Amino acid sequence: PGSLAGAHVVELTRPANIAAGSVPGGAAAAVTRLDPAATATRVAEGDDRAVARALAAAAGRPLVVVSRDAHRRPAQAAALRTLLTARPDAVLVEEGWPGGGDPPAAARILTYGASPACGDAAARLLLGRIPCG
Repeated sequence: PGSLAGAHVVELTRPANIAAGSVPGGAAAAVTRLDPAATATRVAEGDDRAVARALAAAAGRPLVVVSRDAHRRPAQAAALRTLLTARPDAVLVEEGWPGGGDPPAAARILTYGASPACGDAAARLLLGRIPCG
């Protein structure tokens, strides 16, 4: 896709669990740190109103959606479908292990992890600071 400067980033969050605990911000935090014009919204699982507000906040701007293990989380998968159906031009960043079967996105970045380092690399790629490929 074209320039993602000034994008609105929607981070689909999930509850902490015994295996991973609470995971710090990844790509969403890094994008807003590297691009002062970018904004971000965190959407908890099952919060359909927050999904609608996030789409409204992204009107007229590039949209980046950050998910983690949506294939294992039905509520997160539903939010992801809603966002990507409404905005087929959105870019999807999958933190964690991708499960496939997600709705189509303009582009998909797989980080295979949700660490700050993975998020920083994804943000730099999104903002054109490192080459794609």
